[in-house]
This record gives sequence, structure tokens and C-alpha cells, in this order.
Amino acid sequence: MDNKENKSYIERIEIKSLWGRFDVDWTLHQDVNILVGENGTGKSTILKLVGEILGKQIDTNDENLVSSKMESVVLIKLSNDKYIWYPTIDVDGLFNTATYSCDENINLNNFDYYEWEYNDEKRDKIKYSNIKINFQLLQTFESQLLEEETIQKIGNNEIKTSLDFILYNLEKSYWKYQIELFERIVDLGLDKDKVNKIHQLFFKKINEFFEPTGKTIGQRKTDKAIIFNQNGTELSLYQLSSGEKQLLAILLTVLFQDEKPYILLLDEPEISLHLKWQYKLIDTIRALNPNCQIIIATHSPSLFSDGWNDRVFWIEDICKPTLTIEKHDS
Repeated sequence: MDNKENKSYIERIEIKSLWGRFDVDWTLHQDVNILVGENGTGKSTILKLVGEILGKQIDTNDENLVSSKMESVVLIKLSNDKYIWYPTIDVDGLFNTATYSCDENINLNNFDYYEWEYNDEKRDKIKYSNIKINFQLLQTFESQLLEEETIQKIGNNEIKTSLDFILYNLEKSYWKYQIELFERIVDLGLDKDKVNKIHQLFFKKINEFFEPTGKTIGQRKTDKAIIFNQNGTELSLYQLSSGEKQLLAILLTVLFQDEKPYILLLDEPEISLHLKWQYKLIDTIRALNPNCQIIIATHSPSLFSDGWNDRVFWIEDICKPTLTIEKHDS
């Protein structure tokens, strides 16, 4: 895929009054961004807030995300001068010295995507705009047990943890992915090797990671489901170790991006991953989808020590004590 394709990657994130205490101003790279800081400094909160706004699923009652007085304001500047704005109130000085105001016809009780043409000389109203954004948020994979009722509904006794459930959903998506590849070959007459290039690269990378344990990835002949083989024994996805499951979940997610422009938010992906795997993770994601903007919150220097040091941001460099937010009439 052409890496110069227009895409909605994040250029800048501004948050006013995070937790009612901090202002965040973060200018990002198009490819890889690694946010580092101590526990409790807001790394995961920033990723979660951005992810929930991109997905329009923000919980306004979550005091861990916004201040109780709803004075927190988020501006996400995308490529091509697209903006995502939350919440819809007037704020002076949010983005440089500009003042923003919302279109009067927009329901101010909700938030949505807005498009705005920047003009230094006058106040332009932000107008409603549908912006297509491909993004995914993968948060820390903790082995939390699923409720018995949920396990019964799934109907698979192997699925017992939250990570198992993530793989369960990815396993279903794998069917759709294969069908789409098949349609390109049969219906569109595309070259089989080119269509399957990234699919085969995914298998190759998984086998490289799993080689020390003797596990190899494959597909069951009857239903084309992903399976693993270890010394002649067939293993399901759910029989892998927690680190193997986590790596598989990340790389399957990237595989399904199909080399399209994506924003991938990863919250502490190093959990359960061997140091050698951490070293190779970013390069592997980039190999499967060079059009993916990666935004990582992490504690592990192993993730960025192999050539990504210039993509590291320290939380204290982008996060400053908050200033008073002044509201103005339109």
C-alpha cells in the first residue's frame, strides 16, 4: 500500500484540566510515539481518554478521566486540518491563542467530530463533520476471570479470562479476514501471492517469536481456524501462555488492519512479554502495517531501546500544572 496515502493520524493532543490538575500538550510523530512515566502520572488515562473520544464512547461520569466540574477539554488535531473536540464549550487559549466556538445548531449535551479551518485573524465556528477514523485501543491484558454467566453464553470452556475473550473475538474476525482475501483473488482476479503477502508475513513473524518453544502456527484443514503445533500435538489459541496470547492478540489486530491507515493505542503492551519480544514488537507491527500510527504508554525501555529512542516522550515534558479555564460568549 502507498505509504503516502492521505490518512487521519493524530498530529497533536491537547487536554485542559486533566483530573482538574494538569494540562497536556503533545505533538506526535506520524509513525511511532512512546509515552514514558511513573505510575499514576496519567499515561494510561491519556490513552484511554483519546481512545474513548475517537470511539465516541466517553463516560462523562468517570472522574478518573475528567474533572467533576466538566471543565476538562480535549482537542485532537488530525492530519489534513481535521479536529476532534470534546466537550463543546468555548475556551480561550486551547490551541495556541485561538478561541473556538461551536455551531449553535449542535446539541451541546453531546460531543462529536468537528472540522475547522484555522484562521489567525478571526473566530471561525467549528462545524459538524463526519470524519472516518480507523483506530484501536488495546489496554493492559490482565488475566481477569470472566463471569460464569459469560462463559456459559460463549459455550467454550477454554475461554476463562479477559484475554481469552479478546482472542475469541479475534478468532471470529479471522474468518471474515480470510473471506475478504479469497474474494480479492476469485472475484477481483488479483494475484494470489500479493494478496496473501501480509498474511504469510504474519505467520512467519509468529513462528519466529515462538521458535524457542517449538510451537508453530498453522490452520486446521477442516475449518481454517488458527491452531498451533508443538511436537506433533495440536494446541488451540487458549492453550498458549499469557505472553503468547497477548502477542498473538496484538499481531492479529494489526493483521486485520490490512495495511490501511490506522491509529493503534497500546497501553503497557510489555506485560507478560519476554524482553526479546519487547525489542522486536514495534518493528513487527510496522512490518505488518507501515501505515499504522503507534501510540504506546509503557514502563519498559526494552520497547524503544532498539532504534526508537527518538520517539520517546516523557510525561513530565507534555504535562504541566493546569491553568484556569475561562469561558467566553460566542
